[in-house]
Amino acid sequence: MAAYLQGLSVIASSHGLPYRISEGNSIWGQGKPGVSNVFASALWALDFMWSVAENHGQGVNFHGGGVRFVYTPINAANGVTTARPAYYAMLAFKYGATGGKLLAPQVINRNAQDNYSVHSSISPDRSTSITLINKELEKDFVFTVQLSQAASMMSISRLSAPSVTSSSGM
Repeated sequence: MAAYLQGLSVIASSHGLPYRISEGNSIWGQGKPGVSNVFASALWALDFMWSVAENHGQGVNFHGGGVRFVYTPINAANGVTTARPAYYAMLAFKYGATGGKLLAPQVINRNAQDNYSVHSSISPDRSTSITLINKELEKDFVFTVQLSQAASMMSISRLSAPSVTSSSGM
């Protein structure tokens, strides 16, 4: 998707227009159980929203709908409304990026085989948000964060679930 998003950015900016991804989702054809409705899809959606933003996109509309749409962010069935993985990704993105200016974090000594993403932004109140996404099942990563100015407070929020294949407990 990186080359595609970069191309959209170039085309849109050459015409002085914004672009937005419409009807984005984890897989075509209303989604796939075990893929679109599990925690791994939340991590994918969060990383995807950051990638669109970093390529000057104005937003992402995730496709949704009724019970038949496995990838829908919010499901309403039999009078019960439930949040699905894409909803939690949107919520995490809201807290990590909304209203902020995107920063290009520098990752030093990254191993080419390491599969993670690092995204960050700075909000108008000068607070910095960093989103780290581990895409490995069997490997943990250690990060040292160095800010350009001293921090007086830090908080950590986690988007987590019992496992990447969990469809609940996020």
